[in-house]
Amino acid sequence: NMGLYELVRRRCRYIVICDAEQDGDLQFGGIGMAIRKCRIDFGAEITLDLRLLTHIGDTQLSSTHCVSGSIRYPEDPEHLGTVVYIKSSLTGDEPSDIVNYKKEHPTFPHDTTANQWFTESQFESYRRLGHHVAYSVFEPAGSLPCGTFDGRSKYFSNLRHIWCAPTPEMDRYGDAHTTRYDALLMQ
Repeated sequence: NMGLYELVRRRCRYIVICDAEQDGDLQFGGIGMAIRKCRIDFGAEITLDLRLLTHIGDTQLSSTHCVSGSIRYPEDPEHLGTVVYIKSSLTGDEPSDIVNYKKEHPTFPHDTTANQWFTESQFESYRRLGHHVAYSVFEPAGSLPCGTFDGRSKYFSNLRHIWCAPTPEMDRYGDAHTTRYDALLMQ
């Protein structure tokens, strides 16, 4: 229901996915199933590192609202597309009305999708969270020049570099490499 399957069927190079499924434990069932179906049915390889979206320790906060990854189609394996995966999440920098709503409603933002009758406060909290997330995700990459292929390519390349999750090796060796690089510059 995220639309990924149909976008892959159409061989889109730039895909933005918004996932608002009921997933309080962040098991990522919807995106996992969609990636498997795209590989099985279309041979498309989608790579997303979801670690930054998982909860930090015992909190219900994530490091970020999105991650970016790549998509490779079998008929054109040399050219990678970009997938931006946005998850309904809280990172701790949300406006105060969202923080208040979360304190009063512990399942937010992962309420059951079977409930289609939102109260005014619930609707406004989800709307405002969506607004906050969209600005947090897209604003750092600058304005989207939709008119040209090169403009779109650069914009999604910026998004991919901004939201690409660090590898375990980057986390493990980053500080040591920075120290060695600083020492090299001093010499």
